[in-house]
Amino acid sequence: MRKVLILLALAVATATTASAQQEQRKGFLSRRQNEVGWSQAERDSLTARKGYLPSRIGLGVNVGSALDYGTMSLNVIVDDFDGRVTAHGGVRWNPWTFNQGTEQQFQSRKFAAYIGARYWWNEVLRGWWAGGKMQLMEYNRGGVQSQKTEEGFKAGFGAWGGYMWNLGKNFYLDAGLGFWGGYKGYTVYSCPECGRELESGSKAFILPDEWLINFVWMF
Repeated sequence: MRKVLILLALAVATATTASAQQEQRKGFLSRRQNEVGWSQAERDSLTARKGYLPSRIGLGVNVGSALDYGTMSLNVIVDDFDGRVTAHGGVRWNPWTFNQGTEQQFQSRKFAAYIGARYWWNEVLRGWWAGGKMQLMEYNRGGVQSQKTEEGFKAGFGAWGGYMWNLGKNFYLDAGLGFWGGYKGYTVYSCPECGRELESGSKAFILPDEWLINFVWMF
C-alpha cells in the first residue's frame, strides 16, 4: 500500500510540473514568434508540429544501481520543456534477501521513486549537467556491516551532477552522483530476522545517493 501511495504522490507532482512547464513553453514560443515576426501560417505549422508537448522521451537503466546488491531501476527523461532543462523521474527496487533463514542473512531491500529536473550547461543531452530531485523511499537494510537491521521510510530532496555522452543516434551514456537529505521514520532490530526491536523514532538525515551509470535510449 505504501508503494502505491509513493507512486500516486509522485504522479501528482509530475503532472503539476508538466503543466507548469507546458505553460512556460507556450509563453516562450509566443514571445519568440512576436520577436521574429512569423506569419500566421508559420505559427499554425509550429503548433501542429510541436503541439506544445515535450518533443522526446527517453528510457534508461542504471547499471550503477545493481552494485547495491542487485537493485533494479528504470528511469525516464523528458526533453525539450525548455532550451536547457529536462525533466526526470524513476524508480529503484530491490526485493532480494540473501542467505535467508541463516545467521549469515543480509539484505538491502528498498523501493524508491523520484522526480526532478536537470540544467545542461552547453547542450541538452550532451555534456555537463546539474540538477535536483524529490525522492521517497521505503527500505530494510541489515546484516551488511553488522547484524543490526534498520527499516523505515525516508522522504527528502537531493542534488546531483554528472556528464552525458552520445553513443549513437538515439543511444546515450549518463554518469553522475549526488546526495540527498530529509526526514525518516525508522525502527532498528538486533538482527535481520529475529525481530527483537532495539529502538525506533524519526530524525533528519543526509546521505550519498545512488551512483549513476545510466544507459539511455531516446525515442
